[in-house]
Amino acid sequence: MMLLKFSPLHLDGKIDFNKKYKDLTYNTSITFFPFLKSTINYENTHIENINIPLAHFEFNVLDIEESLYLSFFLMSGNFLNIIEENPKININKITEIIAKETGYLERINNFIKETYITSQLSFF
Repeated sequence: MMLLKFSPLHLDGKIDFNKKYKDLTYNTSITFFPFLKSTINYENTHIENINIPLAHFEFNVLDIEESLYLSFFLMSGNFLNIIEENPKININKITEIIAKETGYLERINNFIKETYITSQLSFF
């Protein structure tokens, strides 16, 4: 059992960072829900007992005109599955796992393949 205050998730706030994937860069924006401002003391609550999202993840590719966007709410069950398989984990690794498991990286792969095929056909 893990208390929220001992998890790799922040208890409040928002972070943004960019990640390179193949030839493209995607932005990840993570909003952590403001547990400390709540009237309920979530900080000392076991994660499996929290029934609201822990964080909201937004992914968006930066280098292209098209929108490759994904929104994902991290619930306690998702988070517990992630840390069960990866006991020593940080927010960057959690983000990578979510991007892979939600199919976001596959969407980027498909975009790259479609773009490559279209550019190859234009040579003929």
